[in-house]
Amino acid sequence: MKRTALPLIGAALLLVACSDPGSRGTDSRPASERSAAVDSVVLLGPGDSFRPESGSVIRYLVFLTLVERNEDGELVGRLARDWSFDAQRDEWTVHLRSDVRWQDGVPVTTRDVAFTLDLYSRPADPSQRMVPPEAFELRVLDDSTYTIRLFEGSDPETAVGTPRDWYVPIYPAHLLQDLDRNTYDTWEFWDQPVGNGPYRVVRRIPDRAVFLEANPDFYPGAAAVEHVTVMDQGTGLVELLAGTVDAAPIEDADLSKLEGDGRFDLYHTFNPYSVSAVLWNHSRGPLGDPRVRRALTLAIDRRAIFQLLNAPSDFGPVDGLFTARQFTRGELPAGLEHDPEAARALLEEAGWRDEDGDGIRERDGETLSLSLLAPRSYGPWLPDHTKEAVAIQEHLRRVGVRAEVRTQEGSVAFERLMAGDFDAIVADIKPGSRSTFFGPESILGYRNPELIRLLEGAGRTFDPDALDALYAEIGEIMRADLPVTLLMPMLRWTAARTLSDDSPAGGSAVGLIRRRPGGHGPAGDAAVWLPPRPRCTRPGLRSERRKPDSDRLRAHDHAGRAG
Repeated sequence: MKRTALPLIGAALLLVACSDPGSRGTDSRPASERSAAVDSVVLLGPGDSFRPESGSVIRYLVFLTLVERNEDGELVGRLARDWSFDAQRDEWTVHLRSDVRWQDGVPVTTRDVAFTLDLYSRPADPSQRMVPPEAFELRVLDDSTYTIRLFEGSDPETAVGTPRDWYVPIYPAHLLQDLDRNTYDTWEFWDQPVGNGPYRVVRRIPDRAVFLEANPDFYPGAAAVEHVTVMDQGTGLVELLAGTVDAAPIEDADLSKLEGDGRFDLYHTFNPYSVSAVLWNHSRGPLGDPRVRRALTLAIDRRAIFQLLNAPSDFGPVDGLFTARQFTRGELPAGLEHDPEAARALLEEAGWRDEDGDGIRERDGETLSLSLLAPRSYGPWLPDHTKEAVAIQEHLRRVGVRAEVRTQEGSVAFERLMAGDFDAIVADIKPGSRSTFFGPESILGYRNPELIRLLEGAGRTFDPDALDALYAEIGEIMRADLPVTLLMPMLRWTAARTLSDDSPAGGSAVGLIRRRPGGHGPAGDAAVWLPPRPRCTRPGLRSERRKPDSDRLRAHDHAGRAG
């Protein structure tokens, strides 16, 4: 049994975004020999929809995106062959590949890109809008060239329609542009889509399963595995042990049941676009004092919390926001390590002392206490933070701070957060919420003019080097001010059946559908053909074994017995 890092993220269907734990090279054997070894894989993962707003990762087995991130965090072409950026006009010029066709034989052109962005921005139902129509201006120059300018409302990290857009699958204009968008939900296309990716849909049973077969005309070459079935019902652990699936997402509570089982390999993946943190309300008494926030951060044993959450052992604290590329490269602003003695000294300096010997600090008759809100999960992208909150409660108690954990249903907790009705809350920071937390109208009550300026500059910057430089400065300010205490990016686990070493996967079922059908030529010619999610594993997190049980029990106890 191996524990290995995945270079791609995926919250709902991690298993189709995996790399094999061994070689990432192309299998040089003939397709007939590869198919003879293993020609089908069954996967488990919620989400079987091909609609744009679904977020289902299965879309990326059938449809291509403009670009993807490679193992080094660099954006490389998929549909996009090459591109250039005019900084004076804030305008991209994008050239598409000329050798990609839809599975009905029609060439993929810039008109498909233009249609897809129009579908995303002007749906009949406004609730399905994924980007404001005023956020971009796209001009088609010819079948393979277009320009696009982005305005306020675009996210520089994904920048829809640009060569930073690893997320948006492109849809066929010739099949969809004349359909009535008022009947969008019932388009037959969603049941039998025509894509341009490595697999094509053979059959779809809604909410049950999707049956795929390799696209023989896929431009880099046919996939190593001919048949892929994606099930949409079942529990990962149960289905794996029953032998009905080859790979499945695994809940934290089930990891220990698979460790030591030689039939399976375990994989982890991080999502750097969603980072959990303790958000402090600066308008609530002592939390406005930077000495107190620093003391609270020093008091929280973040490495113990990471261990509690099954994070890789070499993942360490971070105290500043970062880009996906910085995360991939490990270029992160180092965080404060756990130091309860330094925390106590800072609290003493700020005037908070335990005068009556009850273990809780006071100042001027006021106890140092706070309410810590812990949202319960309400969806795969909004995890439950109860474990972290309970651990933090114990860590703060040890330095004389009383924290009362209050769990609430996620949507209610979110409403309280947006209304400023909290002392502290464990929540997730996403690109779209950064200005909400750290901008001029911060709901945290935190305002740093220089940080606001840098964030606004980042919102207008589409050059990756310039964006990284801005976030390096942002990280330094956050490390000094500590407006929040960052925890860790969203973490997900996948288990895969171990295969024989001579299989196309090189030993794991996950790798079967992760092979590059092409060679090792230029990025555009050897584009990796699976989900174009950012590669967000930090260097060095390739493979590790669990600590011995005794060590893990001590780490669990150190985290405040939060299990």
